Amino acid sequence: MSHLVSFAPTRYARRRRGAITVLAAIMMTAMMVMIVFAVEVGYLYVVRGQLQNAADAAALAAAWDLMDEDRFQGEAAGAFATARERARKYANMNLVLGVGCDVPDNPWNQPDADLVLGRLNDPANHHETLSVTGDPAQFNSVLVRVRRDSQANGRVPLFFSRLLGIDSAPLTAEAVASFEDNLVGFSRPAITPSSAVIPFAVEQREFESLLDGIGPDSWTFDKSTRQLSLGGDNVPEMNLYPDQTGGDQGKSGVTPGNFGTVVIGGTSGASTLVRQLQTGLSKADLAYHGGALQLSETDGTLELSGNTGLSAGMEGALDDLVGETRIILLYRDVVDPGANANFTITGFAGVRILDVDLHGKDKHVTIQPAHIPTSGIVGNVGSSYFISPRPRLVR
Repeated sequence: MSHLVSFAPTRYARRRRGAITVLAAIMMTAMMVMIVFAVEVGYLYVVRGQLQNAADAAALAAAWDLMDEDRFQGEAAGAFATARERARKYANMNLVLGVGCDVPDNPWNQPDADLVLGRLNDPANHHETLSVTGDPAQFNSVLVRVRRDSQANGRVPLFFSRLLGIDSAPLTAEAVASFEDNLVGFSRPAITPSSAVIPFAVEQREFESLLDGIGPDSWTFDKSTRQLSLGGDNVPEMNLYPDQTGGDQGKSGVTPGNFGTVVIGGTSGASTLVRQLQTGLSKADLAYHGGALQLSETDGTLELSGNTGLSAGMEGALDDLVGETRIILLYRDVVDPGANANFTITGFAGVRILDVDLHGKDKHVTIQPAHIPTSGIVGNVGSSYFISPRPRLVR
């Protein structure tokens, strides 16, 4: 006779199986919690990225406005107001969670605010503090801080964290945009016409007098239409052919028979002047100077010989530049006449060409200071004005 034998689980086995079930449930719950909060953290990273995009765009846009030519008219306050307005506009345009963020204005430029204009002497040095003191005309940087916290725009709402009693979180992003303006030369040819160096030199002291408001004011440049018209715009002007404000060499300020034209590269003459007026410096021109037209690291100067001077045949090349920006050279001393002249170059300056007439008695090439964002710059501490690389994010 056969017997069927059944084995009922022991009490220990039942407890063990129950413990495993409970542990599995706990592990499943923990895993779900981890997944849920990973999603929450990912969501916060996305929001943080949106805040950073807004800060980056606002800082870059405002840095461009620091180059505004109102600063040449003694209107730094106007340029700064425009920069702050631009920063706030771009911060608001770049949406965070579908809405724009407000950046509080800082008209008094307090250093601990969320929108600060100032100067960085070395933008590559991340430990340098943004300076808000000194000459505002030397400011070259913009800091923008975009917040989603209890101080501005409201905290970022959370979802799953509400289960732990946390319904929101603060997030902040910060950016600094800057342009370097301490240059000593140029390491490669012009990439665009607006970055071209032309072979003209004016006395540095006389150019600096323009920045003090000394000089005629007969032309207006409209920034919005990019057009020139007769009438003052509070930006003084000077004449390159020749400068009539006086100087050590007589009424022209330059040596007789030269009128401030210099040899850049190994070839002189009218045809070289015309080429450099039309296309800027070539690789061969720079190769003659060792690959870069730049001031000496020893004494901050560059020696250039005089060219043959301007002629009426160059008027067409200069006429094509009217309304355009170019880079000229600044000199401290000049000796000897004509093509034998020797110029001690001490800096560079951005200018706009306003009017040209190389015929008749009143010959002139009229210029005014103008900012030029360009490339191929050799940076250091130099005596140069209104020339810089395009603004970039440095922090």
